[in-house]
Amino acid sequence: MPSRASSVRFRETNNVPTRFLVDSCLSVSLPELARSAGFEAMHLRDLGIKDLKDWDLTPFIAAGGWTFVTRNAKDFRGHKDAPGVKGQYRRLEATKA
Repeated sequence: MPSRASSVRFRETNNVPTRFLVDSCLSVSLPELARSAGFEAMHLRDLGIKDLKDWDLTPFIAAGGWTFVTRNAKDFRGHKDAPGVKGQYRRLEATKA
């Protein structure tokens, strides 16, 4: 049986593990569902940061390489026709992967 570490799914682009961070507005059962499919996943509640404001979460998400799963994506990316113009990600400096 493979170890848990060897069964983690990776992004195809650069062999980095896919990490899902689930927002507090979504079910606490979602991370377990993702883990059962081989992904790394955590809920904000499990990390003790469920009450952080969006603007405080954004640097944490970016620094941890998380893919943020939320019901209110517009708050983070801005309007779909102009992503990055408004929303919390506009405050982050662009980085090269």
